Amino acid sequence: MFPEAWLWKTIETAAGCRAYPANVPRENVPLPYVVFTRERTVRDRHLMGNGGVPVASIAVVCVAAKYLDAKSLANTIRRAVDSKRDQAIDGGGYIESVALVDEADGEPVMFSGDDAPLYSVVLSFDVRFTEEV
Repeated sequence: MFPEAWLWKTIETAAGCRAYPANVPRENVPLPYVVFTRERTVRDRHLMGNGGVPVASIAVVCVAAKYLDAKSLANTIRRAVDSKRDQAIDGGGYIESVALVDEADGEPVMFSGDDAPLYSVVLSFDVRFTEEV
């Protein structure tokens, strides 16, 4: 039904840490963790309407206390997600293909009361999936 359902399950299984859609709870979040957000969805249009195979661009932010831990987490997720094909989605439909299109270091973030910043790596995936039309 939604590619995020497959992504969520795949990330938590591969990385062994919690993944959160859109944002994290404000308190007591164990490190490392992952936040994912759909940035946009492109739908092909044909003469007869919606083509039924959209591409969702999804940002995956890997957060850890140490820079190299964030890089390692991102690499684990990249290996689990990039280039996957024909993956079933819980609730119906399937992932046709996944492509890593960008990877970048995030800015270190210092929270009030913390002694050290948190580090992040942002992975951007294009996920082609089926939907009912």
